[in-house]
Amino acid sequence: MTQNQGITTPNQSFMGLQRNTNRKPFSPRTIMIEKGKLRINIPVQNILFIKSEHVYCRLFFINNQKVLQRISLEKLLDKLPEDTFIRVHRSFLVNVNHISKFNHSKVMVGDTVIPIGRTWKEKVVPVLKQVLR
Repeated sequence: MTQNQGITTPNQSFMGLQRNTNRKPFSPRTIMIEKGKLRINIPVQNILFIKSEHVYCRLFFINNQKVLQRISLEKLLDKLPEDTFIRVHRSFLVNVNHISKFNHSKVMVGDTVIPIGRTWKEKVVPVLKQVLR
């Protein structure tokens, strides 16, 4: 985190954690998903984490619902707010607001344990320490 006149901004801590640097720090707070022929705007704060499953992503929500979308994890990451989601593994994005515990190799989101990949460990663990004080 950085300090600006006594204000801590978590956005700047996340810079550089994802490969694509085109992400906007202040993305919309909703994401449109398709469920059948319906298009639904979902508040991003309701998403616990996202798991990549080949060419699909499974979104896990706070109400225990899951939705499968045909989209790459990288494209989905570009649509999500940079200050809320962090990539911790090749196959996982997590909402930092729902992390209850973490250590050097895993994070706990709700009742789910998610591994921290070796590739992301050096950058993710210090950010999590700052964000989750």
